[in-house]
Amino acid sequence: MEIRDDMIGKAVTLSGTVYSISEKNGNIFLNLYDGTGNIDVVAFRTSVSVTKGQNVTVSGKVAVYNNKLEVIANEIK
Repeated sequence: MEIRDDMIGKAVTLSGTVYSISEKNGNIFLNLYDGTGNIDVVAFRTSVSVTKGQNVTVSGKVAVYNNKLEVIANEIK
């Protein structure tokens, strides 16, 4: 799925493979690859367990952080 500037603030659902993952202060930061490109995903204060290489579906809102588009997840499964 292509994430564009005109989607900022809109709800999206995308699926892909976790390319990289990190955690800080209970927040999870994923880089998700869906076959067309990569997108950063942030899940605040979550207990979801994901691993690198895992296929996931993310629902959330498109946002901008440091001039870069990302998805703020409200669900990862």
